[in-house]
Amino acid sequence: MVNPSDTPPDPYAFPKDYTSDPVTTPYAGKKRVANAVCVVTGATGGIGAATVVRLAEEGAKGVVVVDLDQAKCDSFVEKLQQSKTCGQTQFLARAADVTKEEDIEGIFKAAMDKWGKVDVAVANAGTGTALRGITEETVENMEKINRVNSIGVFLTIKHAAKVMRPDPKVPGTASIIVISSTTGLFPAPLLYPYSTSKWAARGLGLSSAAELGPRGIRVNNVHPGGTMTPLLRGGFSTETLERIRKSYPLRRLANPVEIANTILFLASDESSFVTGATLEVSGGACM
Repeated sequence: MVNPSDTPPDPYAFPKDYTSDPVTTPYAGKKRVANAVCVVTGATGGIGAATVVRLAEEGAKGVVVVDLDQAKCDSFVEKLQQSKTCGQTQFLARAADVTKEEDIEGIFKAAMDKWGKVDVAVANAGTGTALRGITEETVENMEKINRVNSIGVFLTIKHAAKVMRPDPKVPGTASIIVISSTTGLFPAPLLYPYSTSKWAARGLGLSSAAELGPRGIRVNNVHPGGTMTPLLRGGFSTETLERIRKSYPLRRLANPVEIANTILFLASDESSFVTGATLEVSGGACM
């Protein structure tokens, strides 16, 4: 994280004129999340894995790699440690079920025990469902999907907020990022469990942003459109994916790293005055 000043900022001070000498900003030549400790759930594939890599490439001090399967976490961390661009970051592999409070509390405790702080939390873990009409949908499926996609977000925000201690001298150092979906922005017939869970995740992000803002903790929502992840590819036929692709103004689906770069922006203090935002990253799908 960049420290623009050694003293707390004067909220009414006139900002630097960036056209005057020296023509530079406090961010020049800096790693975007240097020294940050980050927790990422759903971290071993798709958007989560891309996010872990980007955080490490941009100088994170430590990243907790969280997913259901310990073996997958261990394997991913081993590859990260061998990477020329990620090898300077320390990693902690932790299996956790995001629907269980003791698991989520444990991953934040592990981060605090190892590094003494948490700066960034990315609530990315999620699951999907088959297309099904309202008359065929079941209570069991609604509960299953919502436990992961909304209760998991709730628990991640809750326990991140418990341990985050923003530095008053460095605006933007505490950031929680909720990964929702464009189905949390507009109607999504036949995706009732998934859509309702993503609307709930959006509401959790907005409400906690209002509560936590006075403490210096930022909370923002990212709403990806169709992204080529294992979840998407495993959940839809080629014909359906092609129909989705053609419906987007950019006429393509997203690469996970394109979503990760948005998450990186929100994790960094480049977004220090951004909280309660709903950032749609969808190739124009919601226009």
